[in-house]
Amino acid sequence: MITNFFYIIVGILGIITSFILNINHKSNRIVNFYFLIFLSLFSLKFTLEALFYFIDSLRPFYFYKSFFIITPPVIYLYFQNLIANTKNFHPKDLKHLLFPILFSCFILINNYFQIFGKFSSYFIYFTFCLVLLIYLVMLIVLLKNNIWDLKTNNKIVFNQIKKIKKWINFIFVIYLLLIIRFILPFFSYLNNSDFSFGENYSWISGCIFILMLIKIWTSPGLLFGYNSLYNIVKDDNFSKFTLNDVWIFTQHTDLKNIQDNALKENVYINLKKQINRIEKIALKDKWFRNNKYSKSELAEKLNIPKSHLNFIFKYHSKLSYAEFVNKARTFDAIELIESGYLSTHKMDSLALKVGYLSYNPFFLTFKDITGVSPMEYNKLKNNLK
Repeated sequence: MITNFFYIIVGILGIITSFILNINHKSNRIVNFYFLIFLSLFSLKFTLEALFYFIDSLRPFYFYKSFFIITPPVIYLYFQNLIANTKNFHPKDLKHLLFPILFSCFILINNYFQIFGKFSSYFIYFTFCLVLLIYLVMLIVLLKNNIWDLKTNNKIVFNQIKKIKKWINFIFVIYLLLIIRFILPFFSYLNNSDFSFGENYSWISGCIFILMLIKIWTSPGLLFGYNSLYNIVKDDNFSKFTLNDVWIFTQHTDLKNIQDNALKENVYINLKKQINRIEKIALKDKWFRNNKYSKSELAEKLNIPKSHLNFIFKYHSKLSYAEFVNKARTFDAIELIESGYLSTHKMDSLALKVGYLSYNPFFLTFKDITGVSPMEYNKLKNNLK
């Protein structure tokens, strides 16, 4: 009884999580078609497991278990598409799904005609374990070549790998635990005529699944979507600065410039708040896409005197105002590349979009900041994601 209530809770949480992820999946880096399939399959499994106990008339639907052989290729395709940064089903993926679908149909037919008699359960179970292990090896090779062994001296690319790698490693461990949970019960049934596919151990799968759901629910960025490059500034009161390596927060006690020395007290009152707002306007509001905006207009937007803005970039920024503009535009360009902008637009269009008058200065600035050209970065993005 307690186990069935646990299954209901797990199933409902899984369904709710699937629904939220489906709504936000277009802007969510970690979610694609196959992750939604995986999540939905297990949510359905635990929901039905509980309902079978309470509603006996649902027993005819028990055949759904035969379709779980599709799980290994679905997990593999999830990682493959996650690395490639693609979201939807592709016809070429059918080569991975064809055998599981045909084998599921075979199981249904065998359940009716009992082709293998008393050996049916062992044959099906052995085949399932074999598919699990084959795809586990394929998955290890995939991750080793594209994530685990990938090295780069580019800081921005490294940060992308680091962020996505944490999630990939977590889901890989979850999948590994599910494989172990499924294979180990086989040995306890070798001398047992009442072979039941390890159903007595389903609660272990439930615990593993709930662990993944807890991870998602306690990480809003995973649940509602996050940018793999950096956390976008969302309001004026955030405490962690996106461009933390740019700003200098040390307050000067005595400045040689008389005018600056007189100005410092007024600036320091709201220094962090103003830097917050500068980042928000630059990174979220995309202020620098309009190349006609001047420093004076930015000061007006911030509702501070231009002298305050000059003071901030003179004493509290490692970059000049012009260098900061270039960095913000480069971050904007990277975000557009990440979102697939270059799949429908040319490089010249990207340069104009982020605020440059032509491609050449954009190319030079982008390469100076990231270490690679925009085209090279786009290739890296395709390889990494």
